[in-house]
Amino acid sequence: MTPKQAAATLNVSDQTIYNWIAAGIFQDVTSRGVFKKRYTIPASEVERVRALGSYGRTEDGAEHSTAHYATA
Repeated sequence: MTPKQAAATLNVSDQTIYNWIAAGIFQDVTSRGVFKKRYTIPASEVERVRALGSYGRTEDGAEHSTAHYATA
């Protein structure tokens, strides 16, 4: 799914998704393009992040510092 689709699913802005990609919140993101990156996020990853609820916890319980990214 595209970052725009992920943003709509998680009810956050597109920029928030790009910030989370850069922060490593999403795993298994594929990118292509040299000058302009185009990302694809697996639907399972979007669901995993949505299930976490806080959008900042990893599966091992550690927290990412994403509080400042959580603006919609």
